[in-house]
Amino acid sequence: MSRNNWLIANIFLLLGCISFNLPAFELKLLTENSPPFNMSAGGGNFARGDQVVGIATNVVREVCKKASVSCEITLRFPWSRIYEQTLERSEYGIFSMARTPERASLFQWVGPVAKNKWVFLAKADSSITVNKLDDAKKYIVGAYKGDAKEKFLTDHGFNLETSLKDDRLAKKLGEGKIDLWAVSELSGQMLAKKLDLSVKQVFVFGEIDLFIGLNKEVPADVVSKMQKAAEELNKSGRIHEIQNSYFR
Repeated sequence: MSRNNWLIANIFLLLGCISFNLPAFELKLLTENSPPFNMSAGGGNFARGDQVVGIATNVVREVCKKASVSCEITLRFPWSRIYEQTLERSEYGIFSMARTPERASLFQWVGPVAKNKWVFLAKADSSITVNKLDDAKKYIVGAYKGDAKEKFLTDHGFNLETSLKDDRLAKKLGEGKIDLWAVSELSGQMLAKKLDLSVKQVFVFGEIDLFIGLNKEVPADVVSKMQKAAEELNKSGRIHEIQNSYFR
């Protein structure tokens, strides 16, 4: 073998070894404490891996497994922080997130992974009635700061009482500091039950799908495989089955 051929052969061998030892892509998925979709098994504001549970979390795990994508799931607080982290870091994603017009071009989307309703909850003994969205403007309405519901209501002319925690809003409702609590239907009912707060649903102001939002730099093949997996899970009825399992 000539010296040139020997050099070429060794260069290809070296390149092969480098490629072989490259670490596999790992997607870092962030979520918030929003029962029953995503929550900490221990009830705190930080959890990782199997300690993160919930309807959407279970679906996301199955999407990752079906797509053969390595996903590390972490629950952190608050939503505004993990939202910004996902926008800034190339290997990050966030769930469960509404795909609003303002967010549509900021992320790559996988899903839906769950379905949700936005509602106004009042105390069970309240005489408040809401027949259309504008009817609620005469009341003090509480909403989660930085959430899509807050953005929607602000855009529709609401002057909101906001908080970084839904449990604080639930307590304010119980104490009469707010009249209505704008919250996800399942999350609100579950949290109210946990706090022993009797509530009633007075109006549905949105019905939405929830997605995984991925940083724009996540490789296209990863996004494609995950989307295909989500579509197959939806088509098979598996996502509906997971959601129903939390309310048997």
